[in-house]
Amino acid sequence: MRPTAKMANIPSGISILLIRRSDFPDQKLPPVDRPKPPKRPTRDFSEVSNRQKCTKLTDLNSQLDEFAKENNIDVNQVLGYVLYQCNYNTKKHLAKLGDELYRTGNIAEAAHSSLDLDHTLALKTHINMSRNDMDFIKSYFRESIHIPNRNVIREHSQMLVPAVEECREGRGITVVKVSDSVSLTIKRLIDQSLKHNIPLSTDLLYRQKTGHDGAGGQSIYRANQNPMTDANIFSKMMGPLSLSDSATGETFWRNQAPNSAFWTRPLALIAEKENFELIRFVNETFEPQEQMLRENGLSFDHNGQTYKVFIVIEDSMKDMKVRMVESGLGGADCLICYTRQTEWKDVKKLNEENAFLITRTAEKTMNLYNEMIEESGEIKKRKNDYETRAGLTSEPLSTSDHHFLTLIHQYINGTT
Repeated sequence: MRPTAKMANIPSGISILLIRRSDFPDQKLPPVDRPKPPKRPTRDFSEVSNRQKCTKLTDLNSQLDEFAKENNIDVNQVLGYVLYQCNYNTKKHLAKLGDELYRTGNIAEAAHSSLDLDHTLALKTHINMSRNDMDFIKSYFRESIHIPNRNVIREHSQMLVPAVEECREGRGITVVKVSDSVSLTIKRLIDQSLKHNIPLSTDLLYRQKTGHDGAGGQSIYRANQNPMTDANIFSKMMGPLSLSDSATGETFWRNQAPNSAFWTRPLALIAEKENFELIRFVNETFEPQEQMLRENGLSFDHNGQTYKVFIVIEDSMKDMKVRMVESGLGGADCLICYTRQTEWKDVKKLNEENAFLITRTAEKTMNLYNEMIEESGEIKKRKNDYETRAGLTSEPLSTSDHHFLTLIHQYINGTT
């Protein structure tokens, strides 16, 4: 063996035997049985850091990108369909979100997380909430629902109110123009239809009902803290009924609760008891404007689009007391035809198809009044003159026909 430098440092008396592996070519050293180190446990995905999560998802992200590219869609749409497919039978709300994500590539912000101005104003109006109530609701739900500030709500509500003016020596207020109220209502219906993705034509047919009535029996009008000097209120009102295509008749919007007080829009509020002169004032103020709308309709620009609207106004929001005063037919058996009460129980008459036709009109009543009026301003009255006077007792106050009575025209009292 050739000595090395390290061997020179070995103390004397110690012999070292070096064996080369080539000296024993056929013999192998026995393997050493060492215990394997314990396998490091895999940590749950939720327990690893964000960096490790990205590393674990590298292959999956690559596959998703490749799949989306091959199918010419967005990665979000792929994830959306996977979410829809995995939850279709068990978690419908997740499946709905997945379907929306697949179709649009995005998920819209939840509508309940923020109230827009219209929703806020509807909440305030329908529950009759005060400003303090709105402030409390806004503060209480501030962590989950955003509600606009008070001044923003007030400014938005003022945009929905037409110009008004005083009337009847300060005892009431009326809108300056009926067309302003009608136009605002139609524009609001157009906005809501477009908001719900309902395609509209530019030629529209708008229907509404109108009328007036007085009230004075409610306790609120007689309360001690009520600032009103008169315990009566008289209201001229309108209510929208429908909006449709004037050419095809397709209905875009229909009022599902036309008799609800929440759909009524006041045109005049007057603190007076219902009387002859008050009804005359209301009709002289509003009927010419309503007739002009019936004849000419409205044309306006809204959101960059010009709309032409035909208008139908039904004079149906009146009770029997108002109609008796307006028609001047205080002695008539019927406001719709000229038949007598005795004829209503005539079996032969009831079996005739044309026995009870609607033959009375406001125009005929006005012509009759002009014929019957004397120089003194009184109506000529004679005994048993129903055939000529037809129940006329006073001056007609309305040019509208009274054909909207909620009564059975053919009165049948067990005779058929």
